[in-house]
Formats: sequence, structure tokens, C-alpha cells
Amino acid sequence: MFLMNYYDSSRLRRTLAVAIGLLASNFVGAQKISDCAPLDPAVKSRVVHFVARKLGTDPVLPALEEEKLVPGTCYRQLVFSDQNSKRRWTVYLSPDLRFLSAGLWDVSVDVETTDSRVAAQLLQEAATDKPPALGSGSAQVTLVEFSDFQCPFCARLAKMIELYRKENSDKVRVIFRHFPLPIHSWATPAARAGSCIAKQSEAAFWQFQDLLFAQQKTVTAENLSAMIENFLRGDPKLKRPEFHRCVDVLSSENAVDRDLAQGHNYHVVSTPTVFINGRQYGMFRNDAAFAAAIDAATPPAATKALEPSLHHE
Repeated sequence: MFLMNYYDSSRLRRTLAVAIGLLASNFVGAQKISDCAPLDPAVKSRVVHFVARKLGTDPVLPALEEEKLVPGTCYRQLVFSDQNSKRRWTVYLSPDLRFLSAGLWDVSVDVETTDSRVAAQLLQEAATDKPPALGSGSAQVTLVEFSDFQCPFCARLAKMIELYRKENSDKVRVIFRHFPLPIHSWATPAARAGSCIAKQSEAAFWQFQDLLFAQQKTVTAENLSAMIENFLRGDPKLKRPEFHRCVDVLSSENAVDRDLAQGHNYHVVSTPTVFINGRQYGMFRNDAAFAAAIDAATPPAATKALEPSLHHE
């Protein structure tokens, strides 16, 4: 279990601020609620101010929406929200009320079962929400990415996906979810524009993504609107009045908020965050590492089906 720097997207979740003894409960057994130190007002105030500083919401303090004990332990699950950005964060407080962590890893849980459950949930949500997707629904591997148009590592991931799909287009289905970070000045309006473009043309959405990633260093909060207008004019499939109605009635904001909420439910804290058949990854160090993750997620039956062709004489 680790305390994660929310804004260190360059290191993703690899930066460790503090390690907490996750295995201790295996030796002391399940703890009773009466054994847990109380979260008195002074401690609660200290935690809220600490979270505000680390998440960058201060001087505005996030609201502590929910507090509950993790079953069988004295770890506390705390859910914070920021009304200005409509974001929610889940963190865990250690039993001694000293350490915060972005997640708890329960080593008693079978990870394969968990990955399968997450994969099923992601597919069900995609069937309901119909986010932008590439590839066949019958593909062996489904990749769900939580991405930010202003994130340079997301641009790198997009290139990795494009390169892999050029030779393996039938193997992977890619599903896009918006997760604009509050530290990025134009990521949220770009995400809203992207959601409205996707309503008219899925193909145009992917072209819009590629444009923003390609010109990421020159896009600003001030010139974004003009860039979007030029993009709309250049695609005859896109109707500008319909696009502007979509943005004006906040349907784009609702779609982005939906994706953000889902990301928080899966403990997404940085971009890109990728789920490959339910297994969670951050950024891949190179194309080979990305391909290896896809291969690891490929069902064994599909892998065996390829073997005769590999050994054909």
C-alpha cells in the first residue's frame, strides 16, 4: 500500500512516498471496531488540510463525503470531493492515523478473479455508455484507457496503440474514457469538445484525438476554440450547429463527468491509466512492453491457435 503523488503523472503510480505494513493484519487477525483509534475532530481536520495541500485544492478544503472502516481492519476508507471540479478521491488512513494511501492491496484476494470482474464491469459500462471505441467487440483483448488530451504520456500511449494495431487490428479493441486532470489548463474543454464530436462521428473523434496529441505543445487554453472550429470546418461529416448545441446544453460536461466518476471508482489517479482485460497498468516504457502486456492478456486458446502457423515449414 502506497501514498501516491496525485500529480506526478510522469512517474504514474511508481513513485512511493511511504510503505505501510499491509501484511500486518494477517498476523494479528481481524480487528474489532472497538479496538480502532477514534477519528476525533482534530485528527479529521488535520487529514482534510493535508489532502487539500496534496491534491492542490487549497485554500478550498475538499469535503469528506464518506468515512468507513475496511472490514476486518482499522484502516479507514475516506472519500473526498471538490465541488469546483466535481472530482472525487478515495484514500485510506492507516490504523495509527498517521499515513494516507491512494489504495489498499488485499493480498488475500485472487488477482485473476479481480481482473475478470473488472473487465466485465468495464465492458458492461461501455455497452451502456457507448464511448469511442476502435476494433471489433469480439476481439481477444479489450483495452480501456483513461486519458487526458494535454497529457504527453497519453500521446505516447496513443502512438503505441496505433503502431500495435497496424499489425494486430483484429486482436485488440480500444475504448476511450476521458480523465482530464485539473492541473491541465485546456484538457477539460478539449474533453468536452471530444465527447460532442464523438456523438456525431466516432471516426472524427479519433482524428480529433490525433490532432490534439500531434499539436499538444502549441495548443493553449486561448487558441483551443479556434483549433476546434478549424477542425469542424475541415470535416464535412460534422455539423457545427449540432456541436455547439451539444456543448451549450452541457451534455458534453455530463459525459466527461461520467467518465471521471468511473475512473475514480477504479482508483484512477493519473493518466494514462490502462485496463487490459481488466488488469491495470500505467504508462509502458516502450512498444515492446506494451506488446508484452497485450500478449499476457491474450487467452491461452487464442495463443495456441497461432502456434501451427509459427512452426509451419
